[in-house]
Amino acid sequence: LLSPKEEFSESGAGAQTLKIVQTSRRSRFKTNITVFGKPTASAFPDVAFRPLTPFWPALFGDNMGFARAYARAVGQAPPDMIECFNRPPVAMWLAKRFPNVPVTLYIGNDPQTKGHAKTVAQRQDLIDRLAGIYFVSEYVYARFMEGIKGAAPNVRVLRTGMDRAEGPAPEKDKTIVFVGRIEPIKGALELAEALGRVLGRHPDWNAYLIGARWFKVSAELTPYEQRVKAAADNSANIHVTGFLP
Repeated sequence: LLSPKEEFSESGAGAQTLKIVQTSRRSRFKTNITVFGKPTASAFPDVAFRPLTPFWPALFGDNMGFARAYARAVGQAPPDMIECFNRPPVAMWLAKRFPNVPVTLYIGNDPQTKGHAKTVAQRQDLIDRLAGIYFVSEYVYARFMEGIKGAAPNVRVLRTGMDRAEGPAPEKDKTIVFVGRIEPIKGALELAEALGRVLGRHPDWNAYLIGARWFKVSAELTPYEQRVKAAADNSANIHVTGFLP
């Protein structure tokens, strides 16, 4: 179950979608996997996909409205396992709604900034209720485990992989690439400011900042994106592309 802001398509994919596509293609359970996400006209063709429209979003909000729409879609034939991405409240609600189905949660950002993961008690609740909780890095894992006492065997780091090209690795270019959402928790502004100071002394290097606030092309920049672009404009070697498919 994707978050409602992700789009399961080449033109609107974020990190979660790309992770799901690549791991599903490699999985021995590929023929049993179905991805649920918001409607799209061009879903990835080689992984089963079912669109969802949030159930009464004005009342429940997009996240919980999405969870309720998912529960209605699979209620008559619950799956063998449910995987949620980056939404602790959704995972908790589904674990209560389907008590006999293992529910797992993947977390890619600081969990202490998320609903139902901000306090030690809430994070312990997730450990006690969910079948597995996975993190993209040691830092995110450590933030989740802060204040937790005792072992938590269902909590672990599961780094994101990628397909490697065949043959010898190509020679590296003098290029620095940032790919991600352009927002404060990603540190894009600090990176642009640091690059502006450093690349002036290294004119043979280039940097690319790829991404936007969300997973789409928009001509209207947020105030934070404007600050990042202004910092990047101090160096001819920093290139801000906006969102790319």
